[in-house]
Amino acid sequence: MKSAVPTLLAVAAGLALAFALGVAVETFSAVVHPFPPGFDPNAPGSIPEHVRRYPDWVLAVAALAFNLSMLPYVMQFKIAMPATFFVACLLGIRLGRPASEAFK
Repeated sequence: MKSAVPTLLAVAAGLALAFALGVAVETFSAVVHPFPPGFDPNAPGSIPEHVRRYPDWVLAVAALAFNLSMLPYVMQFKIAMPATFFVACLLGIRLGRPASEAFK
């Protein structure tokens, strides 16, 4: 019986963490890609269409955060990966422009 209590507490803690991370992702999404004015979330197909319009960088940030939180990386990777991602985003924005505008 003693081993059941810690197991149940671990399951409850895991569920609470999953809920908190889900809320954090949804809050981040609402801030960086809010619903357009007049959006009806109850209309059929409206949510998948909204998600389809997410900017690529929003999805990449979610993937990076998920990887860093779930995989056992050493501390150097947990620091280097977001920094590298930030630099890559800046380079992508700069170099993703038409060639006539990229190096002005």
